[in-house]
Amino acid sequence: MRVLGDPVELEMDDIVVILGTNSEATVDETAPNKIEVTTDIESSSPVLVGVGEDITVSVSSASQSVITETAEGLYSVSSLETSLQPITVEIAGVKTEYLPGDDYMPAIIDIKPGSTENSINLGSRGNVPVAIMSTPAFDATTVDPLTVELASAPVKLKGKGKAMATVNDVNDVNGDGFDDLLVHIDTTAFELSDTAEDATLVGMTIDGIEIRGTDFVRIVPD
Repeated sequence: MRVLGDPVELEMDDIVVILGTNSEATVDETAPNKIEVTTDIESSSPVLVGVGEDITVSVSSASQSVITETAEGLYSVSSLETSLQPITVEIAGVKTEYLPGDDYMPAIIDIKPGSTENSINLGSRGNVPVAIMSTPAFDATTVDPLTVELASAPVKLKGKGKAMATVNDVNDVNGDGFDDLLVHIDTTAFELSDTAEDATLVGMTIDGIEIRGTDFVRIVPD
């Protein structure tokens, strides 16, 4: 369906496509659970795609994004390799850039739960706690802690190579009734600059679903 600045009607109830005044795009429902958004190279404002309750995908000009409902209320977002620009995925108010070829399920994370500043000392030899949040559709406790990296730093290991991670009823970090996964990241392995303002986490569930989430950080001196 070719659209130019018009509202888009879709069969998928949880997907809303909003075109800017100067947006031009093709929106195709390629399957009952999948849509593909392709923006024109002449499009001067991004196409915004609202996904479920928490996710907004911004597709810039000459880009392609595929959004798939993998289970009820659970979505993956991909930026096709043919895209000329990245797409931006915003979840819970935090934005993550998806480069061409990226394909992840957006996840909500909280670096240093309980802290509003998320301060990180890159000279520290300790660890930084990070919570991966569960939602009604996503069980964060299915994430394999050994696959998790934050800014390229892995989860710190303890005896017998086990990951420093906890999953139990005390880890409902945000008090929503769903158990979250708390991991501890090795500070010495961070690939962050002194001016970094955010850090991105990647990981994989035991079912092979790749996740990605971003949170704000503040780098402090030694």
